[in-house]
Amino acid sequence: MNSKLQAGFAQVEITPKRASVPLGGYGATEYRLSGSVLDPLYARAIALSDGEETCLYVCLDLLGIYEDSVARCRKAINEATGLREDRIFFGANHTHAGPDLRSPLPNAVQYREVEMVEYLVDAAVRALADRKPAKLSYGSGVAGRPGAWLNFDRHYYAVEESKKDNYTKEDLLDGVREVRDGYLRGEGYVAVEHVEEADHSLLLLLLEREAADNILLVNFAAHSTMNGGTVRPEISADWSAAMIDCVEAYFPGTKCAFLQGCCGNLVGGTQIEEEGIWGITYPGIVLKKSILEKNIVGLKPKKRNYRAYGAAVAGYVYKTMLEGLTPSETETLGFRQRIYTAKYDHSKDELAPKAMEAIKPYLEKGHSPETHAYCAKFGLGSIYTCGDIIEKSKRPATGEIELNAIRIGDCAITTLPFEPYSSVGEHVKAASPFAMTIANGYACGYQSYLPNKFRHPDCYEAGRMRYENGTAELLEEQLIEMLKELK
Repeated sequence: MNSKLQAGFAQVEITPKRASVPLGGYGATEYRLSGSVLDPLYARAIALSDGEETCLYVCLDLLGIYEDSVARCRKAINEATGLREDRIFFGANHTHAGPDLRSPLPNAVQYREVEMVEYLVDAAVRALADRKPAKLSYGSGVAGRPGAWLNFDRHYYAVEESKKDNYTKEDLLDGVREVRDGYLRGEGYVAVEHVEEADHSLLLLLLEREAADNILLVNFAAHSTMNGGTVRPEISADWSAAMIDCVEAYFPGTKCAFLQGCCGNLVGGTQIEEEGIWGITYPGIVLKKSILEKNIVGLKPKKRNYRAYGAAVAGYVYKTMLEGLTPSETETLGFRQRIYTAKYDHSKDELAPKAMEAIKPYLEKGHSPETHAYCAKFGLGSIYTCGDIIEKSKRPATGEIELNAIRIGDCAITTLPFEPYSSVGEHVKAASPFAMTIANGYACGYQSYLPNKFRHPDCYEAGRMRYENGTAELLEEQLIEMLKELK
């Protein structure tokens, strides 16, 4: 094989070795301590070289890897391999059934980050040693089909069922909150408008290696929340684990890794279109009784199956591979990194004293119906919302955001240390000068949700957004400029 591009791969298990490890996601780690292991968690490291540049991309089965963890892991890998720290990248699959590296819970056995560093150094050393000549090709498809897509926008508006054919703007309700609560109360609501369009694209990067396993990178945007919920303690890498297993079974001699997309508003499940009504699996309910009565597999809460969903995504990976990938005409690696200074959101600082009073009993006595009821009297939201108000008030005026643009032949990868909405990835990909661009969220740090100008009003994520509205659009501009510089 006459190629200057080289690629290496290594995989290491990162499943916690202890029980009672706080799990990430849902904003309530105190209630979710790990028990049994449904499937192991892994870090998959891909090393790339073009004769002049070398980089390492590590794909992690975690909710996210925070900025301080990124810094420590980069330093350790640099010391072990000599690889430049700004050439070491991390992406998380955003599983809500993996350990939280920053849990505040004092009385649980923590998942020790020192173990994580040791694992990742081992994977980095082995991936760099595994480099072989490789040919790059790429391709794109979609996951699902019209009327039955495999992801959809969880930010939607709803109206009372009686008004579905004749409603005004004033009738629209926040679907995430009102529909879920209203349905459980037996009230009839239907979804009528999504806030954003879902990104159904499925992007593939294939590295065919000489006398070694091939490496396939899969990019798709869907929350890793198919397994369990706020009361489920099992450890799992969620649907991407099943997808990887299926892909590797479809293509023997291929190692697969997953790069999560911009899925801050996108959830996994099957979208059923019937008279403009969406079936939704994310909250564990469906919006219309007629759909529920049809007993469509996958829509009942007890029928949710992350393995079946992962296999479905893998089926579309298989289809895209069979349709043929495009060989890259170039084999050059390139990099741009910017540390962007953005303004923190201090719009609710005046509420911090009231929020502190609201959660004072909780801080003293912990979770109980009484402490939650006391907090509710103040009208600021949940204990977690009040905690977010207090935390934001203590932040400085600005914060730093790491942005990366990586060229791999005719293709590119961008990283954002956020849970970005699908529109961010769509805008960056549409403006990119490269033949194919992967927008990787939850990457090289994790700073919660990324607010755009049109974020869903009153959505629960609002309290967890660190930066001012419109920060997403500013970062889009930066990433597009970086991509153009690389081209």
